[in-house]
Amino acid sequence: MSETDEQKMSTTRSLPSPAEWAEQVCAGVRAERVELDVSELALRTVAGSDAVRRIASEATQATGHGLVLDGHLLAVGLERGARDPKHGFHDLGAEFAYPLAPLLNELRVQGGFLLVLADALNTPDERQGPQPDASLHPRWAETRELYAEGCAKAAELLFPEAIEWLSKAEDRYPTDFSVQFELGWIYLYGVSREDSVFNPVDAEVHLRRAVRYGQGAVRRRPEMAAPAAEAMLHLSIACRLLGRTEEALELCAEACKINPKLSQAYYHRAKYAALLGRGDEAVAAARAALALDRRFALTLDTDRDLASATTQLHQMLNEMRAESRQQGERAMAAGADLGSMKAETALFKTRLTELETRLRNVEARGSGYPADYGEMPGVCTDVRRSFDEEGRNARRALDKLGRVVARAESSLAEAESMFQRCRTLAAEDTLFALQDVLLLAVDAATPLRRATANLSDAAEYSRAGEEHIPRMEARLGALAIEADKNRVARRNWGVWDFASRVATRLPGFVIAGAIAGVLIRVGICFAAGQFRELGFSGLLNASLVFAGLGAAAGVVAAAFRAVRRFGPAGK
Repeated sequence: MSETDEQKMSTTRSLPSPAEWAEQVCAGVRAERVELDVSELALRTVAGSDAVRRIASEATQATGHGLVLDGHLLAVGLERGARDPKHGFHDLGAEFAYPLAPLLNELRVQGGFLLVLADALNTPDERQGPQPDASLHPRWAETRELYAEGCAKAAELLFPEAIEWLSKAEDRYPTDFSVQFELGWIYLYGVSREDSVFNPVDAEVHLRRAVRYGQGAVRRRPEMAAPAAEAMLHLSIACRLLGRTEEALELCAEACKINPKLSQAYYHRAKYAALLGRGDEAVAAARAALALDRRFALTLDTDRDLASATTQLHQMLNEMRAESRQQGERAMAAGADLGSMKAETALFKTRLTELETRLRNVEARGSGYPADYGEMPGVCTDVRRSFDEEGRNARRALDKLGRVVARAESSLAEAESMFQRCRTLAAEDTLFALQDVLLLAVDAATPLRRATANLSDAAEYSRAGEEHIPRMEARLGALAIEADKNRVARRNWGVWDFASRVATRLPGFVIAGAIAGVLIRVGICFAAGQFRELGFSGLLNASLVFAGLGAAAGVVAAAFRAVRRFGPAGK
């Protein structure tokens, strides 16, 4: 690419004369980049250099004193606005400049937007009853091939060949919106390095037909309103080039009604009104264009078409700046509560620490009293159960308090950062900066609302903790009394249980011990051969002694068998 191709073309948004039109469009095609000057006044009152860089879109670059529109990067803006596959015509707003129109058409063809729209328009409408498949319609099938070839040639900037193919398509299907719009576009912007088919008269003829067919299609396809309005906009440009400014103004006014979101229609309406000396209408239309795309404000005072209304436009911009300043100040007033909210959050954090410390102390004191007595007669755990329930409720409240306080801190930090950014922008005191202040301050209200809700919850959970912990502390004395009573009850129950177990087991153990003692003595007597010496009476006396010893051993064994651990309550 040569040095000439790489350079930027410097221009304004002013409409050139018919004699200069072809030259300007050709220069834009050669440069492929257009720089729109931004005046010193605009940099002081509308947006500073940093703000211009911030608001630059994907298809726009910023320099120190201008906006650079890149013809190839316009594809990003085109795709952004063509999410509806039913039509591929899209108003790029302030990203559109006349010298880049041929490249814009190239991007539309490459993106397939024109063919998508043409197919959508010629697809049978189910509301009209059963229809044959459009692809089987011989006339439209042939027209589509010719139309596609014409669009392809236009994308290659071969405009004479494009007109030849599109004229053939027109012969086959003269009432097709897409064919008429493309022919009108080429006659209006069809300038390349080698060729120029620029002819505003032919452009008017075809664009007028496109408007007619587009408005007719709106009756059965409401989505056609957008492309019909855009056809009307470009028709107004052709009329202006032919010297019919009044008609151009009427066309733009109608386009604004058909598609209220078409910012270029409002902007051109302001231009035509200013050219006709209608300053008030120019200001109203310019304000509507800025509401849709505020970047027009950067180049208002460099557009020669608006020269007659410059003073009124500057006054409008100053009024908008004053309004934005007042609105921003009102929106930023919500930030005045940040200090008190941060102090309230810090107070809740301190309160949370105190309550957690107090709860741990109460729980530690309560843990010194036995809790597990099992099921024993005379044991009561009502106080313990109440104490533990209050502890669980207090712990739950403090956990929630910690979470909402953390969320409140995070939300307040986010809001504080946004309000700090608002103050920085407000110091710039330009229209865009003050508008950004308003938007940012409104956004900052969201984390503020979250923080307010969190602090409200924190107050509730703090009250809950302050209610449950004193109840626990108040139950410590009753818990100690209940524990002492339970120890006595467990000890009494243990003695009674031991005695009953001994009494139950004693007869059996005594009898078994006595029998065991007799058997042992008899066994010893026979083993030692003492039966003859002692005789029956001697053996009986000796056995009685052993029976007594065995019975005593049975008593001891019964006592050991009756012993049981008392568990924690025995501490």
